Amino acid sequence: MEKFEKKNLYEIYRKMSLDEVIKYYQELRKYEYEKNDPIKGIKIRQALYKLIHLILKLDALDKKRKVTIIGDNRNIIDYYKEQKEEQLNCHIPKDKSRIYTCTHIGRFDIESALQAVGEGCYFIMADPGETYQNIDGLLLRVNGVSWFDMYNRFDAHTVNERQLKVLSQGGNELNFGEAAYCLDPVNPVGRIHPGVARRAIQTDSRIVPVSMEQYEDEKGIKDYVVNIGKSIDLTGATTSDIPMVSTYVQEAMIDLKKEIWAQYGGAKPTEEEFKSNPNALDEYKKWVDFIMRDVPEYYTVEDIMREVYAPSELTVESLEKIGYLKKR
Repeated sequence: MEKFEKKNLYEIYRKMSLDEVIKYYQELRKYEYEKNDPIKGIKIRQALYKLIHLILKLDALDKKRKVTIIGDNRNIIDYYKEQKEEQLNCHIPKDKSRIYTCTHIGRFDIESALQAVGEGCYFIMADPGETYQNIDGLLLRVNGVSWFDMYNRFDAHTVNERQLKVLSQGGNELNFGEAAYCLDPVNPVGRIHPGVARRAIQTDSRIVPVSMEQYEDEKGIKDYVVNIGKSIDLTGATTSDIPMVSTYVQEAMIDLKKEIWAQYGGAKPTEEEFKSNPNALDEYKKWVDFIMRDVPEYYTVEDIMREVYAPSELTVESLEKIGYLKKR
């Protein structure tokens, strides 16, 4: 193993360029992967979550945002393989780690999801970029975060191995299983990356589907509405079940999303409605503009479509037609 010199936060934030920091963290993750030590600080971060939760609430108030939770069934077990009487028990013991898999719906959904889940979770974040050197990055370090660069295959592998350790050591995880914002014009929730199911099966963790939608009132208050589903227990599942589990989780997230729409509106059209409506593309563009209104300029729709897991052909075609993607 090559000798590796760790940097402190002062050097990272004040003395290094962003390119140097990105390269440094790739090398750090490689070093930690090869060293293969247990993850340190899980219990401490869980204890610090109350402080993080308070900071998130204060930040939301300051930035004219709020988080509204319309349902929370995480204490009901949904057995993937078989039904048991305990499924009706609303006070299950926290005997397994939880993997919260949330819909990705635009700027501030990370903060809102971390606030909504109400307990410490290591957050998986792809392509952190400027987050390495800003205030958000400091908060994520305290919370627990697993960064990686999506286009570096080895780097992506290290984050998976790191999360397996976190879950095996009693920590929780928060991820956006779609990998990027779901800009699909008709599907409520995009396909879920199989790594979510694979980690849950390998560590005997439960998957908690979470759906989120964002709204804004006439006063400019942004409301992030969250619906937390049942804890999916994968006892008895094997790696051959991964595709089916991924679909099962996606369908649960779709149901949760539809419950939000039933109360707050904003439902997407069916594919038939979208294709037959002459105003569909204009309405779709307004929706995409709404999703992207707070997103930093450096994160474009092209970036999103490179990162999102398995986008539909209809999504690509529609974004080309409204000018957000170059025509192929």
